[in-house]
Amino acid sequence: MNKKTRFIVGIDLGTTNSAVSYIDTEDKSSNKKKPHELKKAPVVFDIPQFVDDGIVGKISTLPSFLYIPGAYDAEIATDGLPWQTGSEKIITGEYARIIGGKKPSNLVYSAKSWLCYSRVDRNAPILPWGREDTAGKLSPVSASAAYLKHIINAWNSDGGGVRGKYHPLQDEQVAVTIPASFDETARELTFKAAELAGFKNLTMLEEPQAAFYSWISQNEANLGDIIKENTLVLVFDMGGGTTDFNLITVEERGGKPEFKRVAVGDHLMLGGDNMDLALAREVEESIFGAGQKMGIAGWTSLTHQCRKAKETLLSEQSVNEVEVTFLGSGRSVIGGSVKGVITSNAAKNIVLNGFFKHVGIDEDVTERRLGFQELGLPYVSETAVFKHLSAFLKRHAANPFLAPWVKTADTGGVRAVRPDAVLFNGGVFKSASLRKASLDMINHWFSPSEPNFNVKELENDKLDHAVALGAAYYGLVLRGEGVRITGGTGKSYYIEVAHQSAAPSELKSPLTSVCILPRGAEPDNEITLTEPEFQVMANTPASFNMFSSSYRVGDKPGDIVTAEQDFFFKLPPVKTILQFGKKSGTAHLPVTLSVKLNEYGTLDIWCESKTTPHRWRLSFQLRDAAASDDTSEETAALTDTRTLDQETSEQACEAIRAALWGNEQALGALTKTITEIIGVEKDNWPLPVIRKLWDTLMELKQRRLITPVHEARWLNMSGFLLRPGFGYLLDTERIKELWKIFSEGVKFYRYGGCCLEWWIMWRRVAGGLSEQNQDIIFKKTAQHLIPGRKKKDTPKLQNPEVLEFWMLTASLERLGSTAKVELGDELLRQIKKFGDKNTAKLMWALSRLGGRVPFYGPVEKVIPKAAAEKWIREIMALKWTHPADASYAISQLARKTGDRAGDTDDALREEASRWIQKVTAGAAERYIKRLSEALPVSFDEEREVFGDTLPVGLIINKGK
Repeated sequence: MNKKTRFIVGIDLGTTNSAVSYIDTEDKSSNKKKPHELKKAPVVFDIPQFVDDGIVGKISTLPSFLYIPGAYDAEIATDGLPWQTGSEKIITGEYARIIGGKKPSNLVYSAKSWLCYSRVDRNAPILPWGREDTAGKLSPVSASAAYLKHIINAWNSDGGGVRGKYHPLQDEQVAVTIPASFDETARELTFKAAELAGFKNLTMLEEPQAAFYSWISQNEANLGDIIKENTLVLVFDMGGGTTDFNLITVEERGGKPEFKRVAVGDHLMLGGDNMDLALAREVEESIFGAGQKMGIAGWTSLTHQCRKAKETLLSEQSVNEVEVTFLGSGRSVIGGSVKGVITSNAAKNIVLNGFFKHVGIDEDVTERRLGFQELGLPYVSETAVFKHLSAFLKRHAANPFLAPWVKTADTGGVRAVRPDAVLFNGGVFKSASLRKASLDMINHWFSPSEPNFNVKELENDKLDHAVALGAAYYGLVLRGEGVRITGGTGKSYYIEVAHQSAAPSELKSPLTSVCILPRGAEPDNEITLTEPEFQVMANTPASFNMFSSSYRVGDKPGDIVTAEQDFFFKLPPVKTILQFGKKSGTAHLPVTLSVKLNEYGTLDIWCESKTTPHRWRLSFQLRDAAASDDTSEETAALTDTRTLDQETSEQACEAIRAALWGNEQALGALTKTITEIIGVEKDNWPLPVIRKLWDTLMELKQRRLITPVHEARWLNMSGFLLRPGFGYLLDTERIKELWKIFSEGVKFYRYGGCCLEWWIMWRRVAGGLSEQNQDIIFKKTAQHLIPGRKKKDTPKLQNPEVLEFWMLTASLERLGSTAKVELGDELLRQIKKFGDKNTAKLMWALSRLGGRVPFYGPVEKVIPKAAAEKWIREIMALKWTHPADASYAISQLARKTGDRAGDTDDALREEASRWIQKVTAGAAERYIKRLSEALPVSFDEEREVFGDTLPVGLIINKGK
């Protein structure tokens, strides 16, 4: 990074508002008496933007909204900014927020929150969420880049000053802020957005630290008078989309205060947006009645107005109510605008008595069901803010660095960290009543043991700009000036290793790992691990599971740690092929690991050979788990419930070799033989074992071509051993190897069993196939399923194969929604024409095509709710011999998710519930519950969906 630029710039890329500040290191206008102080004081940059139709103004923040003009927006002025060439049509900032409130289907917002959501492809054009017209849509990354590009253009077009003319922003020293709880993927995607915008000289800073740097900047001249030694400060940062907790200690060195960050919290998607949604529900219910819902456009408009109303009602005591106006829709209103009122009492009841309600410090966070998903994002289900704060303070009571501040809280003897002071940050805390409620809560927790305790509030009167101001000041700190916050990274990092010995029996879900970077490591300080000794396989794909922990303290590089998985956060895996030598054969290499925290807050990892000069850079796999071309292990968490010794595993592999080199009788007995060797039934074969068996099977892939029996058995075993196509180390590479035989097809195609087993195999591993792979399969199967796609030479299939084609094609969750709708329409047409024979398999297929909750695929590929509603009505209109099959399909097509853009109509779900109750016995209650509550997918449902039992140790993670 170039630290000799004239300007040091801080950018707060916020969920709701973005802000920019800067320090001009050559400013000659400072107060001559104290030039050294004023030189360090950051200045807010007023950002030019549209503030109304055709009107450009400069304001101190850039609202994080993008408006994409539609076909009927010709009257909206989209040019007039100093840098515009005439081709730019997207509106950014204040006027985007205003016009988007009236036409929300064209409005992009909360892009920062979408960067955290692993169940969507964050590089795909999915925003505005819920808009079916894909023209002009943006990805979360490109939307974030658009905000940053606007800031660059605004700076560079500064006509009157030296900034834009001689010091373009992309070349200056810049710090962009991110939530402390952002994981590796979200950090890398933010950096990617900055690169797309054009930044070249960039670092990143976590927002709570930036807020504290702003406070230091404002009080640097008299820090020692304001804050004393041995003080513990809680930074309570609550913005529009996320909440972060940090703990910073104050020590004294050389007569001056020294600050050290000692704790960070976990990621919480909880903020002002959640409160806006709750207020909007209150207004909606008051107008339309309990249980009634308005359309997505009106709802989005209402939530944006609730944001402003919340701020007004909670900060201005003289205002008793705020009127909101939005487009009406639904059964109660037909078109036109609707007016509602939010009273001060209602706002305080929802926010103060709901989100900020007082709780006992012994009350735990409860995660009973899915959280708010009204606008597509998976907010936390526990909205009691103080429960999350108490959990943070209790978990860090084990931190030895915080021992002086660990006290007995409340009357129940709970031990927790007691802060001496609080620095509030984020737009939520513009409300004095919320700050007071927070201080009162902390005092209440610790007053029983310390009656005279009174937590202190550190003043922050720049809540809209503190993060940007602090980021600019941080740039000065990087140049060796100002006051630095030490403490390094707030997390420690680990790489998973095989169990060295049996885990302690008291651990429910143990994880054994090696610490590779300790908590407190400073950026750019490279650490080399010489112990324990690592060995890797060269010239073959390698994958390493990575974890971080905000809570473990004292682990040193090289320490082997076995602890509960709850203490760790799973990161994207590190994946690579270590090329070594000119030959392609595999080789065992002794290596050391070198690790460094870079200036963006992410890890740089190298693998170094101990015997040669080779050094390989290892990279995190950042493709989205739910939507990538390379399906990977991010979609699954591995819990080894049993292990087998090496000899037993090798005996099972040898049984496969013997069977494939043997006769048909040996092939027929193969499953029984392996079961006897392993000692458990085949559905309970451990995941590591079945993947090793698959590897052996793949080594013998040419043996499948010997006889029809060999081919059918090989295909059957291959699909079973690799199901569901993901979830274990190197499954991506296994799928790539398997895909190589797809173009070969079935050799013994006249033997019906081989053809059937071929397609069953691809269905079983469909979850691991890339979007391109799935599209190729779809083009083959669609010829047999959809009359309009049939070719002249398309052979006629037997009924079992047709059914398998439907089940396979329905399992391709990465297909576009248009293809899924086409398939579902044809499936229902055939049922109407030929009756409801084989309904179990056909309704299973329809439920996969139109299910509201994908089981491995990206959320944005779910079919439009209008198509799902059409199918539901058609199903209920038919007479069914086996209505339970139809009820199961409806329970998936009408399943409630909480996402207003994707959920089917409430009235239709109620009608579907009555229909299921009427025609279905036994499972009716289970199906109906899916329609009335937004519930996570159960283990039993996973088995229903995959059509097989899942391998032992595989837990499908429905994503954050």
